[in-house]
Amino acid sequence: PPSPSPMPPSPPPSPPLSPSPQSHTTSLRSGFPTGGPLGATTALTMTGSGFVVLGTARCYFAPINTDGTPRSGSEISTTATVASATRALCDAPATAGLFRAALSLEGGYTRVPLYFNAIRFEIYDPAGLTVEAVTPPGGPLSGGTLLTLVGAGYRSFGEGQLCCVFDDTPAGTCAAGTLLVAVGVDARMRCTVPAVSTEAVNRTA
Repeated sequence: PPSPSPMPPSPPPSPPLSPSPQSHTTSLRSGFPTGGPLGATTALTMTGSGFVVLGTARCYFAPINTDGTPRSGSEISTTATVASATRALCDAPATAGLFRAALSLEGGYTRVPLYFNAIRFEIYDPAGLTVEAVTPPGGPLSGGTLLTLVGAGYRSFGEGQLCCVFDDTPAGTCAAGTLLVAVGVDARMRCTVPAVSTEAVNRTA
Protein backbone atom coordinates (compact mmCIF):
# COMPACT_ATOMS: atom_id res chain seq x y z
CA PRO A 1 0.00 0.00 0.00
CA PRO A 2 1.14 3.62 -0.56
CA SER A 3 2.85 5.36 2.35
CA PRO A 4 0.71 7.96 4.16
CA SER A 5 1.42 11.58 3.23
CA PRO A 6 3.51 13.43 5.82
CA MET A 7 1.63 15.82 8.08
CA PRO A 8 2.18 19.48 7.20
CA PRO A 9 4.32 21.37 9.69
CA SER A 10 2.48 23.22 12.46
CA PRO A 11 2.25 26.99 11.97
CA PRO A 12 4.47 29.07 14.24
CA PRO A 13 2.78 30.35 17.39
CA SER A 14 1.16 33.76 17.08
CA PRO A 15 2.96 36.59 18.86
CA PRO A 16 1.33 37.78 22.11
CA LEU A 17 -1.24 40.49 21.61
CA SER A 18 -0.20 43.97 22.69
CA PRO A 19 -2.68 45.80 24.90
CA SER A 20 -4.77 48.20 22.87
CA PRO A 21 -4.62 51.88 23.85
CA GLN A 22 -7.73 53.09 25.62
CA SER A 23 -9.60 55.73 23.63
CA HIS A 24 -11.34 58.45 25.59
CA THR A 25 -12.52 62.02 25.25
CA THR A 26 -11.79 64.04 28.37
CA SER A 27 -12.27 67.68 29.31
CA LEU A 28 -11.82 69.72 32.48
CA ARG A 29 -14.43 72.35 33.34
CA SER A 30 -13.99 73.73 36.86
CA GLY A 31 -12.39 73.41 40.28
CA PHE A 32 -13.73 73.90 43.82
CA PRO A 33 -12.80 75.33 46.24
CA THR A 34 -10.37 77.76 44.63
CA GLY A 35 -8.04 77.90 47.64
CA GLY A 36 -7.35 77.06 51.26
CA PRO A 37 -5.00 77.65 54.20
CA LEU A 38 -1.39 76.52 54.30
CA GLY A 39 -0.95 73.29 56.27
CA ALA A 40 -4.59 72.20 56.12
CA THR A 41 -5.75 69.06 54.37
CA THR A 42 -7.44 71.05 51.63
CA ALA A 43 -8.49 69.13 48.54
CA LEU A 44 -9.28 70.62 45.15
CA THR A 45 -12.20 68.92 43.41
CA MET A 46 -11.91 69.08 39.62
CA THR A 47 -15.04 68.46 37.55
CA GLY A 48 -15.32 67.65 33.87
CA SER A 49 -16.17 64.69 31.70
CA GLY A 50 -14.58 61.47 30.49
CA PHE A 51 -12.28 60.91 33.49
CA VAL A 52 -10.86 57.38 33.33
CA VAL A 53 -8.21 55.52 35.29
CA LEU A 54 -5.23 55.12 32.95
CA GLY A 55 -2.48 54.77 35.54
CA THR A 56 -1.28 57.13 38.25
CA ALA A 57 -3.41 60.28 38.23
CA ARG A 58 -1.58 63.46 39.24
CA CYS A 59 -2.43 67.12 39.74
CA TYR A 60 0.03 69.83 38.76
CA PHE A 61 0.23 73.32 40.24
CA ALA A 62 2.24 75.89 38.26
CA PRO A 63 3.07 79.20 40.05
CA ILE A 64 1.39 82.25 38.49
CA ASN A 65 1.08 85.97 39.18
CA THR A 66 -2.26 87.61 39.99
CA ASP A 67 -2.70 88.52 36.31
CA GLY A 68 -2.32 84.85 35.33
CA THR A 69 1.17 85.12 33.83
CA PRO A 70 3.75 82.46 34.82
CA ARG A 71 5.77 83.13 37.96
CA SER A 72 9.24 81.84 38.71
CA GLY A 73 9.27 78.60 40.65
CA SER A 74 8.96 74.89 40.11
CA GLU A 75 5.70 73.17 39.22
CA ILE A 76 4.34 71.14 42.15
CA SER A 77 2.89 67.66 41.62
CA THR A 78 0.39 66.11 44.04
CA THR A 79 -1.65 62.92 44.24
CA ALA A 80 -5.00 62.82 42.43
CA THR A 81 -7.87 60.38 42.90
CA VAL A 82 -10.38 59.75 40.10
CA ALA A 83 -13.67 59.52 41.99
CA SER A 84 -15.96 59.18 38.97
CA ALA A 85 -16.16 59.92 35.25
CA THR A 86 -16.86 63.57 36.12
CA ARG A 87 -14.89 64.20 39.32
CA ALA A 88 -11.26 63.99 40.48
CA LEU A 89 -9.79 64.99 43.86
CA CYS A 90 -6.38 66.67 44.11
CA ASP A 91 -4.23 67.00 47.20
CA ALA A 92 -3.30 70.65 47.77
CA PRO A 93 0.33 71.79 47.48
CA ALA A 94 2.18 72.36 50.73
CA THR A 95 3.48 75.76 49.58
CA ALA A 96 1.76 79.13 49.85
CA GLY A 97 1.08 80.95 46.60
CA LEU A 98 -1.18 81.32 43.60
CA PHE A 99 -1.19 78.47 41.07
CA ARG A 100 -2.68 77.29 37.80
CA ALA A 101 -3.98 73.75 38.37
CA ALA A 102 -3.96 70.93 35.81
CA LEU A 103 -4.90 67.24 35.85
CA SER A 104 -3.13 64.26 34.27
CA LEU A 105 -4.72 60.82 34.18
CA GLU A 106 -1.55 58.91 33.29
CA GLY A 107 1.22 60.26 35.47
CA GLY A 108 2.02 63.47 33.63
CA TYR A 109 2.40 62.38 30.00
CA THR A 110 -0.51 64.59 28.97
CA ARG A 111 -2.77 67.06 30.70
CA VAL A 112 -6.55 66.95 30.50
CA PRO A 113 -7.65 69.74 28.13
CA LEU A 114 -9.55 72.65 29.63
CA TYR A 115 -13.08 73.36 28.47
CA PHE A 116 -13.18 76.87 29.95
CA ASN A 117 -10.55 79.12 31.55
CA ALA A 118 -7.59 77.86 33.55
CA ILE A 119 -8.30 76.74 37.12
CA ARG A 120 -6.67 79.04 39.66
CA PHE A 121 -5.92 77.74 43.14
CA GLU A 122 -4.44 79.73 46.05
CA ILE A 123 -2.79 78.52 49.24
CA TYR A 124 -2.64 81.34 51.81
CA ASP A 125 -0.77 81.72 55.09
CA PRO A 126 -3.29 81.98 57.99
CA ALA A 127 -0.84 84.24 59.82
CA GLY A 128 -1.82 87.01 57.42
CA LEU A 129 -5.51 86.79 58.38
CA THR A 130 -6.45 89.50 60.92
CA VAL A 131 -9.50 91.22 62.39
CA GLU A 132 -8.71 94.83 63.29
CA ALA A 133 -12.21 96.18 63.90
CA VAL A 134 -15.89 95.18 63.90
CA THR A 135 -18.99 97.29 63.32
CA PRO A 136 -21.26 97.49 65.28
CA PRO A 137 -19.37 96.57 68.47
CA GLY A 138 -22.32 94.62 69.91
CA GLY A 139 -25.82 93.27 69.40
CA PRO A 140 -28.61 91.23 71.01
CA LEU A 141 -28.00 87.69 72.26
CA SER A 142 -30.78 86.52 69.97
CA GLY A 143 -28.49 87.17 66.99
CA GLY A 144 -29.36 88.70 63.65
CA THR A 145 -26.88 91.60 63.83
CA LEU A 146 -25.24 92.35 60.50
CA LEU A 147 -21.55 92.50 61.42
CA THR A 148 -18.84 94.12 59.30
CA LEU A 149 -15.25 92.99 59.88
CA VAL A 150 -12.23 95.05 58.85
CA GLY A 151 -8.77 93.56 58.66
CA ALA A 152 -6.47 91.79 56.22
CA GLY A 153 -6.28 88.62 54.20
CA TYR A 154 -9.99 88.06 53.48
CA ARG A 155 -10.65 85.95 50.40
CA SER A 156 -13.58 84.08 48.93
CA PHE A 157 -12.75 80.64 47.52
CA GLY A 158 -16.26 79.72 46.41
CA GLU A 159 -19.77 79.44 47.77
CA GLY A 160 -19.83 78.56 51.46
CA GLN A 161 -16.07 78.93 51.97
CA LEU A 162 -15.96 82.41 53.58
CA CYS A 163 -17.55 82.58 57.01
CA CYS A 164 -17.32 83.93 60.56
CA VAL A 165 -16.76 81.66 63.54
CA PHE A 166 -18.08 82.82 66.92
CA ASP A 167 -17.26 81.63 70.41
CA ASP A 168 -20.15 80.34 72.54
CA THR A 169 -21.87 78.76 69.54
CA PRO A 170 -22.00 75.04 68.75
CA ALA A 171 -18.70 73.66 67.47
CA GLY A 172 -18.41 73.99 63.73
CA THR A 173 -20.94 76.82 63.50
CA CYS A 174 -19.89 78.98 60.58
CA ALA A 175 -21.93 82.06 59.69
CA ALA A 176 -21.78 82.63 55.94
CA GLY A 177 -19.77 85.71 55.03
CA THR A 178 -19.81 88.11 52.10
CA LEU A 179 -16.64 89.73 50.81
CA LEU A 180 -17.00 93.51 50.52
CA VAL A 181 -15.05 96.01 48.45
CA ALA A 182 -11.78 96.90 50.20
CA VAL A 183 -11.29 100.43 51.51
CA GLY A 184 -7.69 101.46 50.98
CA VAL A 185 -5.50 98.62 52.23
CA ASP A 186 -8.20 97.25 54.54
CA ALA A 187 -10.10 94.10 53.56
CA ARG A 188 -13.76 93.95 54.60
CA MET A 189 -16.36 91.23 54.97
CA ARG A 190 -19.86 90.94 56.43
CA CYS A 191 -21.78 88.19 58.19
CA THR A 192 -24.88 87.79 60.33
CA VAL A 193 -24.30 87.09 64.03
CA PRO A 194 -25.99 83.88 65.25
CA ALA A 195 -27.66 83.57 68.65
CA VAL A 196 -25.06 83.28 71.43
CA SER A 197 -25.15 82.38 75.13
CA THR A 198 -22.90 85.13 76.57
CA GLU A 199 -22.24 88.78 75.77
CA ALA A 200 -18.49 88.48 75.18
CA VAL A 201 -17.57 86.64 72.01
CA ASN A 202 -14.57 86.54 69.71
CA ARG A 203 -14.80 86.75 65.96
CA THR A 204 -12.62 84.98 63.47
CA ALA A 205 -12.96 85.39 59.70
